[in-house]
Amino acid sequence: MRRVREHPSVQRTVEILENDPEVRAVLQRGLTRQGLSDLLNSDTVLKALRETNVLDEVRPLTADLREALDEARGRIRDE
Repeated sequence: MRRVREHPSVQRTVEILENDPEVRAVLQRGLTRQGLSDLLNSDTVLKALRETNVLDEVRPLTADLREALDEARGRIRDE
């Protein structure tokens, strides 16, 4: 996850999202089905995707991200 956060486009995307009060509120409440729907339909999320190349930068890290998520999921089940 640190490697993902280091990418300039990821940092810019986070900045765009954090500056939107509605997106920030959804994230602060915790991601629910409705919250995810709200994010996917958000003009701000679309703006962030248009203004950055975040998807292109993160795509090569997909396998590593999946492994990290599986590891985290395993730790949650074990607790």
